[in-house]
Amino acid sequence: MSRFDALARSLERNRITRRQALWLLGAGTAALSGCAASPVTGKTILVGMSEAQEKLADAQVAPHQFSQDLGAIQDETVNRYVAELGKRMGGLTHRPLMPYSYRVLNANYVNAYTFPGGAMGITRGILAELDDEAQLAALLGHELGHVNARHAAQRQGQSLIAQAALAGLNVAAQDSNWGGVMAIGGQIGASALLASYSREHEREADAL
Repeated sequence: MSRFDALARSLERNRITRRQALWLLGAGTAALSGCAASPVTGKTILVGMSEAQEKLADAQVAPHQFSQDLGAIQDETVNRYVAELGKRMGGLTHRPLMPYSYRVLNANYVNAYTFPGGAMGITRGILAELDDEAQLAALLGHELGHVNARHAAQRQGQSLIAQAALAGLNVAAQDSNWGGVMAIGGQIGASALLASYSREHEREADAL
């Protein structure tokens, strides 16, 4: 009997072995993950979305978030100034052809963020804290760093792998008295992994 036949029978009975669960985990991980060359380092990175999907995410999600932050301010001079500075900087990045866009938002809290395709929002709250153009350039440069290193795509890939790992652990432990402990341990491990990568991404964006 082949591995696939044995697995099919086990699935029919809803009772698969730990070895089969681990094999499924490996196969699922391989299917979910994608590899690409980092635009920044040239090294292979794990990504969970293509460049086209990064741009699509911007189109689908960014407008809603910008609306939650009360939309762009009505001062066209300020918006144009920030956009022109961003345009100059975007042309010097590792991904100069991304559809970067910049807007100052009416929200008063201190924040700036960028979606994976380069749609950037800067709140009035953080803009009011800046003293000069150099500080604004540093802020925009940090957000551009996230886009250029494809951090959102990397986190999506990590999330897919973490979900597959947790599913594999739960299946492997379904008949074990330690199943609950394994599931909790897996969740903590995945959270720690993602948190660690997030800090690495912030440091890399700072460096860029």
